[in-house]
Amino acid sequence: MKTALLPFALLLLLQAAEPPSGSQAIRGFYAAYQALKISGLPQGAGLAKLSPHLSSSLKTLLRASRKSQAACEKSHPGDKPPWVEGDMFSGNFEGFTRVKNVPDTGVARGERVGFLVDFEYAQAKGGQATVAWRDEVVLVKESGRWVIDDVLYRRDAPFGNGFGSSLRQSLAGPGCP
Repeated sequence: MKTALLPFALLLLLQAAEPPSGSQAIRGFYAAYQALKISGLPQGAGLAKLSPHLSSSLKTLLRASRKSQAACEKSHPGDKPPWVEGDMFSGNFEGFTRVKNVPDTGVARGERVGFLVDFEYAQAKGGQATVAWRDEVVLVKESGRWVIDDVLYRRDAPFGNGFGSSLRQSLAGPGCP
């Protein structure tokens, strides 16, 4: 009896050890991100907690942007530096209150895979209608795991999040004028 259960137990262990799928990686990232309530560039403890979910090149861009932000604060005292507020990981400045849908599969883009993720934002006060939109979250596989490599902002609104067309494009921008 015990030997008959051994293959089944090994199969369960192997499945549990499997790295998360792309959709699971996205859900895990956004759950961690939402719990941190970050506005603007993630830094310090917030960046450390998000770091396992991010590609190495995106982490490099985030750190370089933080240095650029600090230089802007120093060279333009009293002015608001870039990336100081707003949700950088969704297409809505105020962020999201719910990740509504993450598809099980994405669209291959060479080494990367894009997932069209549905978000919602509902204001806590004022009885405003819920805003819904879809952004494309781009993943890359590093060390056998899917990690966030970019977010392509797809929200069609006059203001959006103020970071341009994508997270990478914004971070690679000039910093302060």
